[in-house]
Amino acid sequence: MMDPAAALLWALLPAAQATEVIAVELCPEVPPAGYRLERAYAEGPSDQALNAARSRARELMIERLCAGYDELRCAALQRHISSWGAGSWAASDRKGREGTACAAVIVEEAWLDQLGRDYDSFEASLAGLVTDLRDRAGESLLAIEPPTWESGCVAGPLGAAVGGELRSLLAGHPVVPEGAGDRSAAAVLTRLTPGAGGVRLNLTLRPSARSAVLLGGFAFPNDLFGVAIDERGRCRGDSDLGLAEGEKLGDGGLRVQLTVPTNSGLVCPGDALQPQILVSRQARVQVYSVAREGQGYLVWPSPGQEGLVDAAADLGTVYAVETPDLGDERMVAVAVPAGSYFGRSEGWTGFCRLEGIFGPVLYPSGAAIGTATYQVLPAGEGSCTGPARLADLAALEAAPICGD
Repeated sequence: MMDPAAALLWALLPAAQATEVIAVELCPEVPPAGYRLERAYAEGPSDQALNAARSRARELMIERLCAGYDELRCAALQRHISSWGAGSWAASDRKGREGTACAAVIVEEAWLDQLGRDYDSFEASLAGLVTDLRDRAGESLLAIEPPTWESGCVAGPLGAAVGGELRSLLAGHPVVPEGAGDRSAAAVLTRLTPGAGGVRLNLTLRPSARSAVLLGGFAFPNDLFGVAIDERGRCRGDSDLGLAEGEKLGDGGLRVQLTVPTNSGLVCPGDALQPQILVSRQARVQVYSVAREGQGYLVWPSPGQEGLVDAAADLGTVYAVETPDLGDERMVAVAVPAGSYFGRSEGWTGFCRLEGIFGPVLYPSGAAIGTATYQVLPAGEGSCTGPARLADLAALEAAPICGD
């Protein structure tokens, strides 16, 4: 009996070309032992058709493997799909320029089984941490901060997925809406530390008026989400800013916090954001935008204003800008007690650009520091359908020098 695929190719060819149906055997129907297989067909010139057939076979395999899974787990599965065989192409015209191609891809069952076990372990471990968090927090209001790498930089799509899972696991517990400010809320900090032995996830509960409590953590394989062992993110890290877990307390325990509404640290170019400053007591505050390499811009207070904050203050509307170096936006709030001075930056107001690199040398040793970091996804990626706001980038380049 003729193979159905061979019959299909036969039917597509003119009778005079029937003898050219010789390579169908190179496009297998049955995978090797321990593998799954998917194959597909495409028409056109040989190389073009073969590439299209491989792409279609891969798409079909992805649809099959990822049904019901989230994007991160699907991405992990995709990394283990590979081509099998050279594929086949049979001419369908007398000049041999057009034809039908077939190509196949495979994935190893053992990898799929291991990834499934690793993912189940990840979910169970995270659920166990949240149970401990609920016990420690009691009825306290919680604010889930965007998950970060050990550097303090936003953990990107993986962080967004972890943040979403945390909110889901905390269903029924009082939680501040994402990006909203509340001085009474205890912050939930998630740190991801990659290494050769896997990625360590730690949860910390930071009450508003008490010392932070490390809840513990667990490790998962780097391959589960494709995390590089040297991943640190794309921002100016805590170590460069003299911070610990994104902040520094000032003299007398002064604390300043920045909140920015995001999707667990992700925004699109041109998004209108409404940052808010929170202080533990009356203070003068300056807010900077700091790029990955340390370039800084003063963005608040407004021209002629002192930056005095009693409890909370809105910064107004700022727009997310996709910068040329693809670094994340890190907003840094510097606070000193009311009546105190900033030192080198005293009197700076309005929008201006710093000379040199932003760092601890800029602010008094007794100042409080708070940060909010977000990753601006490239235009067209994910749900970011709008174009980048080139005018905002031009404004950065035209900013005057602070203090001039």
